[in-house]
Amino acid sequence: MAPESASRVVATQAWFLKANDDLREAEFVLTASPPFIGSSLFHSEQAVEKAVKGFLTWHDSVFRTEDLEQLRSLCVAADPSTAEILQGIEHLTEYAFRFRYPNDLTEPDFEQATETLRFAARLVGAVLARVVAEVQKPSE
Repeated sequence: MAPESASRVVATQAWFLKANDDLREAEFVLTASPPFIGSSLFHSEQAVEKAVKGFLTWHDSVFRTEDLEQLRSLCVAADPSTAEILQGIEHLTEYAFRFRYPNDLTEPDFEQATETLRFAARLVGAVLARVVAEVQKPSE
């Protein structure tokens, strides 16, 4: 493996490890009494964002945004098969900021937070699976 390939693997892995940490935190904060629903939603969004950035890192794609829709477009440009995988990602965007600061919006309920966490976990797993599939492809 060439040195640049090794560094790309390490950088990609780092993004997915951080995504996993965010999924774990999104789940953990729901066990508090009362649960931290806004924090769980935030970490679910962050997990997906980091997994997508890991995918883009793997593809040597430059990204300078935190907007999930823009990141999705970059992923689709790198690999059109991600269009279906990342369908619905735009629904997570608001969780990056919506509950981080005081506002007059009503808090979502526990069920919404758990469903969002499941959705985020599926997306992270699917994106990671695409990278693993590419790694396992025979060299041409």
